[in-house]
Amino acid sequence: MVHRLWVYARLSHKNNPRPTNATISTKGTGNNTSLQLQHNSTSILLVNMAEDDGQETVRTTESISVIDLKVEFGGGLETLFSNQNSLKIQLPKPHTIRHLVSLLSPQVKPQKSMSLFCSAGPEWDIKPGILPLVNDEDWELLEPSGMHAILKHGDNVMFISTLHGG
Repeated sequence: MVHRLWVYARLSHKNNPRPTNATISTKGTGNNTSLQLQHNSTSILLVNMAEDDGQETVRTTESISVIDLKVEFGGGLETLFSNQNSLKIQLPKPHTIRHLVSLLSPQVKPQKSMSLFCSAGPEWDIKPGILPLVNDEDWELLEPSGMHAILKHGDNVMFISTLHGG
């Protein structure tokens, strides 16, 4: 039996809508064939085909080892990050807020000010009075929520201090 599988891949980023090149390779034969789509050595898309009693099924799973994020700071937090309002971050797995905070903490200047942003590892908890938003949504509304919130490629993460002098 001959199977035909049309793969249309348009890999783009919201800031660059042009399609980019990808490498496609196949593994397996017969009823258990999979295609691997690799882009920039970070994005992998697997398309698995199986045949079950004459019924074809296509299952897709996506696994990205490194994701790109935009991280913004407000309410005075930018002073802890060398007066930078935003950073572009490449976050390796696991793609959680906790892991992002663990990567951001060494960038706090001076380092003694880190306690104003987060507690040190292994927990890496955000300090009370800092509101994290993911794509303009409160992190407590995400599923899973809080430090376990899962981030996706292209997400915009904002940390806003709600503590002000006065």
